[in-house]
Amino acid sequence: MSLSRALLFIVASLWLSRGQAAGPRLFPLPEPAYARSGINTAIFRHHALLTIGAHQLVAYFAQDGKAVLLLRSLTNGQVKRILRFDNPMPAQMLGDGHQGINLGYSADGFIHVIWGCHGTPNPPYLKLRWPDLTVVPDAPPPWTGITTELTYPQFHGPPQRLLLSFRRDSAPGTPSEQYDHCLLQYEARTGKWQPLQTPLLRYSTTRLAYLNTLGDMGNTLVTAYTIRREDLMNRRDAAVRVMNESFHVIVSRDNGHTWSNLAGQSLAVPIAALDETSLALRISPDQKLINQGGGWLAQDGKYHFGYFRSDAHGVPQIYLTTVALSTGRHSTVALTQRNQSFDLPGRGSQTWPISRPAVFGVGQTLAVAYREDDHLICQFRNRTDGTWRKAELYTGELGNYEPILDYTRLRDGSLTFYVQSSRQGQDDTPDRSTRSALAFLLELSEPELLAWPDTHAK
Repeated sequence: MSLSRALLFIVASLWLSRGQAAGPRLFPLPEPAYARSGINTAIFRHHALLTIGAHQLVAYFAQDGKAVLLLRSLTNGQVKRILRFDNPMPAQMLGDGHQGINLGYSADGFIHVIWGCHGTPNPPYLKLRWPDLTVVPDAPPPWTGITTELTYPQFHGPPQRLLLSFRRDSAPGTPSEQYDHCLLQYEARTGKWQPLQTPLLRYSTTRLAYLNTLGDMGNTLVTAYTIRREDLMNRRDAAVRVMNESFHVIVSRDNGHTWSNLAGQSLAVPIAALDETSLALRISPDQKLINQGGGWLAQDGKYHFGYFRSDAHGVPQIYLTTVALSTGRHSTVALTQRNQSFDLPGRGSQTWPISRPAVFGVGQTLAVAYREDDHLICQFRNRTDGTWRKAELYTGELGNYEPILDYTRLRDGSLTFYVQSSRQGQDDTPDRSTRSALAFLLELSEPELLAWPDTHAK
């Protein structure tokens, strides 16, 4: 263990000994994490943490490349069990930040585990019984008969209506130059996954749709997506490697069965991703717009989604756009005031000065979390006057970390981040110490966040 990791462990242990002192609490995890890519730290690990009753599950890749699942007591914070699973992925796939682990929980008492999905044939899927966490043998993957290759799987919804969304990279009977995005629903009565929309969105490989996090509240589903302009990108020129444009917003008010635009006009499914009637926010492809930021549907019927793009001076800033689903009106606020620009080179989760933002509500408070350099920052909106305040939750070596949190505890006012340092594209680095990093959980409550010293106001 390096000196910096040892110091972190000591600091975390001392923090734990303070009991219920104000401020975030750090809980070191006993298994060092794989750190030579963003496979544990990319924002599309929407459910890397999952809470069921008084226990929390934490999933990530350990330093040896195996998938680990930790069972942690929320009563005392201690890890009670560690499960390790063989990883059938080729070793080089650990260098791909898209291959991370995601968890889901269904009402019939099963944990669903998926990883290794980036256009990868037959990715791993496990179905575990709760609470003994035994593996159901030969459980068919959710996408059986729908595809053999998928990317960006994310679980959504409560256990009574567990959903799985993903990009389908090999749709049977469709041209190879066409991709689409699918939505499945788990039926607890039968214990099987069923197609809900296969597909929901359809697009070509030259103009791919990239979805922000799906908002889910009651019977309503909503997402914003941007279009990747592969037809304009010159991959030999690092300055224009990634070009995205605009945001479209689509809404369902009947649990995903029918869809409409913000004007309430019905959209034929599968929805053509370039349909102009769903266009909500026009942004030109030269604005360094990032794809796949966070999204959150609040109880007041407003969908908030985050991203970064260039400001008037060409400097990428983090923005939050709020859409009122009842009227279709939207507003946007800039949350950062950076003065240094940067490019979007390469594929995957590169080490940018800022991360993609996660958007969520903790209790009744709207918040946006992101990494800026080596700072984990959470901005939250003051419910009294609408101003934004900034809390620097952690400062340390973070690399290309993007916020990973437990979305299942948020409505109860509890905020838990999974944190570790990671670097993308270091598989050829001779220094083996970069292979692992200490992983830890950072916890605080909504009142503790609201009481944070005001370091920034808008």
